[in-house]
Amino acid sequence: MVLTAPVSRPVFSRPAARRSNGGMKNRPLLILAIAAALIGWSFYKTMGGIEGMRRDPAEALFVGIFALLVMIPVFWFRYRKLERESPHIPVADPQPGAPADARLSSLAHVIAASRPKIAGLLAVLLVGAAGAAWAMWSQPGACRAVGLASFGPFILLGIAALVANLIRPERLEIAPWGLKHVTPWRTRQWPWEEVRDVTVIRSRTEGGSWTSGVYFNRYVSDSSAPGAARPTFRALWSVPADEMARLMNEARARWSQPGATWLVPARKGIADYLPLTLIGACVAVMMIILVMRPCG
Repeated sequence: MVLTAPVSRPVFSRPAARRSNGGMKNRPLLILAIAAALIGWSFYKTMGGIEGMRRDPAEALFVGIFALLVMIPVFWFRYRKLERESPHIPVADPQPGAPADARLSSLAHVIAASRPKIAGLLAVLLVGAAGAAWAMWSQPGACRAVGLASFGPFILLGIAALVANLIRPERLEIAPWGLKHVTPWRTRQWPWEEVRDVTVIRSRTEGGSWTSGVYFNRYVSDSSAPGAARPTFRALWSVPADEMARLMNEARARWSQPGATWLVPARKGIADYLPLTLIGACVAVMMIILVMRPCG
């Protein structure tokens, strides 16, 4: 028996032009932060540290202007390229009257994480952790202890999470009542009314591109409701992430109930920014130790 999707246009879809720039609003801040870090590094290395800048402020000013003249065009063109080719690509809504995916039935369709992909990520993490540990262990004095303490807990936590996921892979359940994400340490679920703007994240290099994740914007009755504002799933599944995103969006269009116009976007809380903030702080500490060498 062939199932058919509803002919009516999904109530929760939003214009693609508005959705496509959702991931761009923080890009200028990120680019400015990287440029500032590179300018600071050029100051420090060229002038011989803070004392060198104090001895010859005119040369320090020249170095700063030269660094700005070189870096601003590079980062500006990079930002413009990101605007033209956003890494956040919204999944297209299904066409009215198109045949529905046979996997979407009255029973939940389960997608499990891929053990080979988890094992590969674990191997990369172990190699990176070994390199970082060696770099920090070779530092003298207090820098060794500070360096190891800056990333050690996060690495151990990441290894433990991946090992647990390898033993009991996480799974995503797509059912008529909603979406359910089950991991070894927690379970999250969302009714389809809360799921909006299913989007894939494309990572690009000069050699090509690949899908690195899938997320959706969460809509709730109260913007301060607890929970992630933008639940994100890594591309570690037994099916391609693009296919999983398409299936999620088709289920949302088919099973979401009309009339939930009172729902508003969930507001981001501290928990949404904490992981990236901690990673940034960890990297900053390691770069200060390795580049500026404050312990000699």
